[in-house]
Amino acid sequence: MKKTILFAAALVLLAACNVSDIDKQSPAVVDGNSFVKGQKVTLTVGTGNQTKVSSELVTSGEDKDKVNFKWETGDKILVKVGEASAEFTLKSGAGSATATFEGTMPEDGTTFDVQFPVTDPDLTTQTYSATEAIPHDMMKFTASGCTVGDAFALTAVNAALRLNLYADVTIGKIVVTDKSASPEVSYTLTCTDGVKNNTGNETMPFFIILPAGSRNIEAKVYGTGETPALICTRTTTSARTFVNGQVLNMPLKYDYPGTDAQPTSITTGDPATTTVWAPVNCGYEPANGEYKGYTYGKLYQWGRKDGQGYKDTDYEDASYPSGDNIVDGPISTIPTASDAEKFYKNAISPWNWYNGKSPANLTLWSSSKTAYDPCPDGWRVPTDGEIWALMGNHTVATLQDGSGVHCGMKGRYFDGSSTATPTSGVFLPAAGVLYNYDGKGLKRNSDAYYWTSTHESVYFTYTLQFRIDSTPAINEFAFRSGGLSVRCVQE
Repeated sequence: MKKTILFAAALVLLAACNVSDIDKQSPAVVDGNSFVKGQKVTLTVGTGNQTKVSSELVTSGEDKDKVNFKWETGDKILVKVGEASAEFTLKSGAGSATATFEGTMPEDGTTFDVQFPVTDPDLTTQTYSATEAIPHDMMKFTASGCTVGDAFALTAVNAALRLNLYADVTIGKIVVTDKSASPEVSYTLTCTDGVKNNTGNETMPFFIILPAGSRNIEAKVYGTGETPALICTRTTTSARTFVNGQVLNMPLKYDYPGTDAQPTSITTGDPATTTVWAPVNCGYEPANGEYKGYTYGKLYQWGRKDGQGYKDTDYEDASYPSGDNIVDGPISTIPTASDAEKFYKNAISPWNWYNGKSPANLTLWSSSKTAYDPCPDGWRVPTDGEIWALMGNHTVATLQDGSGVHCGMKGRYFDGSSTATPTSGVFLPAAGVLYNYDGKGLKRNSDAYYWTSTHESVYFTYTLQFRIDSTPAINEFAFRSGGLSVRCVQE
């Protein structure tokens, strides 16, 4: 039978219990602090202080950071005297914070230890339940050196991880791996029937019990099916401390930094593959008063981590390359932080577009995250295959988005289907380009060019391209020295 710890967001740390009654028919007691084998004892077990969360996530409300421990019918505790042990069964108090347990002492002695649950939980295999935040028999509690007539504290041995994500796709399982362990250890939370968030834009919590301690962790969220697609990944960049009896809140990178807009999941192919697309272009920053931001995202030369803004006669970003920031190539080394605002132009001929003016190292961007990938943590530059699947190999209508983060922008929706005129899915604005010959901005709200990480040759890389006034969108290669848009996908 499953047991419940009811969450408002953190675990009960302590439970106090003492021997409240010794059955008069039990074997004789030598002294007040001694007991003998077979002696019937009733233990009263109560909860201690509730604790606040050690949190990476901002929470609100007086009770949101707390959890109430409640005993349930059928609960048992294990009383141990040396190598001998006996189970004590809940007698009264189900549904409350204090309960009594009844049993017989397994051996003679003056002190005993207590454990809940009676069997050590297997943390590597856990099950999600919509009606239970955490099955409380996955949380191990212990007390040692207990004596008859004296109160003692039952203390949590494990901790919990609360993963918060916008689950707008069906979740089949979550695998949390302790990367600091040797060998690595994984803890799997299985959502047997699949779980989908039906609460709009509110995050949905998933709880996984972990041993207390300091550890680097990686959380991977999968869909359903025999070969479930990877939906999102979060890897900590430094150790997190998991405290006995407490919950560590950690948001998954299912939300996108810099905007409240949510990513879009596109499922394509046979077998189906789910790709999560960022809600805005890489480098996005909202306008704020006089600050013009980068609402179309920044424009990137292939292989570079840093992008630049855009300016033409009709549109101007917060900053853009000009003057000393437009410099002659070639790029002989990988650009450093001091080169972030620079655009490396080709000053020889408008037709010799490559000529070494963008990094010739073909590993700078890849199908997996690299150090030079411009996308935020948990995101990467898409592959040619992912761009092709998003396009759905079909023509799309000319559209202008009129709301949200893309208000007033011209662009197109892509939904990965064969529908001729999608009106939802991934909206790609026509952000224009920085011309490789002189670094000047061209074609904003007219043309769109989106990089992939897939190179066609030492000179060319595949892109998604379209014009507002014509169809179809095309999957075509481009010279890597131009400044193009990036729409990130989740790792």
